[in-house]
Amino acid sequence: SESDYVYSLVKLREQEHDAVGDAPADGDTPGVTVSFVPFACRVLLDCLSLPTDENRRRLDGEIDRVVVRRGQRHHESLKRYFINPRAEAPYLIADRYVKRIASLAANATIGVPEHYRELARRKHARVRRLIEALNQAAGRVVCDHEKIYLQNAEHLTEQEYDAILITHTSNPSRYSFAAEVAYHTRFLTPLARIRMPFLKKSVYDSAVRADMTIGDAEWGGFAPFYRESSRIVKQQYELHQKLPTEENK
Repeated sequence: SESDYVYSLVKLREQEHDAVGDAPADGDTPGVTVSFVPFACRVLLDCLSLPTDENRRRLDGEIDRVVVRRGQRHHESLKRYFINPRAEAPYLIADRYVKRIASLAANATIGVPEHYRELARRKHARVRRLIEALNQAAGRVVCDHEKIYLQNAEHLTEQEYDAILITHTSNPSRYSFAAEVAYHTRFLTPLARIRMPFLKKSVYDSAVRADMTIGDAEWGGFAPFYRESSRIVKQQYELHQKLPTEENK
């Protein structure tokens, strides 16, 4: 039955330009949000069966509550699943996001996000160095810090896949992406809800949703999930290296 399951939402964001001209916008930086807040599926079902204005407003409010609104609490079942390093959902989410971004290619090229372009102007930026190492490994220019060049948008190479992740989520690999999702769940504890005097929100408020975004790239020197040599990323690799991407199934 429906009560046997816990639902939540994943938000996939491409580069948008809503804020151009000072128009109201919810943030144009691309990335992925994995929410550990439970979603009331009944609100969606009610709207599908009877799409009145009131039911649409209720659905909009429920989506906003799950993916954005402050002060929400996680569900233990979601924490229990995503904290497990064997969880495959982060890989399915990464695959779906990369496939979505690749589908936006025009003439086999994808423009890099604006925030990545700004970071890449810094010679020693972590994401710039990642892309340059990736180009060297590929033996060709996969990304020139302005565009990503795809040989076949339907079947990405490993380097093309990673280039999309680096430029859009700041994760150097799908293993890093999965490690970041799991890392957030470690802070879904009562102690983490204590608000620090110098922060506008608690650690829990930041952890209740895992945000993989190029906007967080500056924190690369501190976060273990950005380092391929870290224990949590190596563990993901050991457990999931044989798991095919959606393009290679």
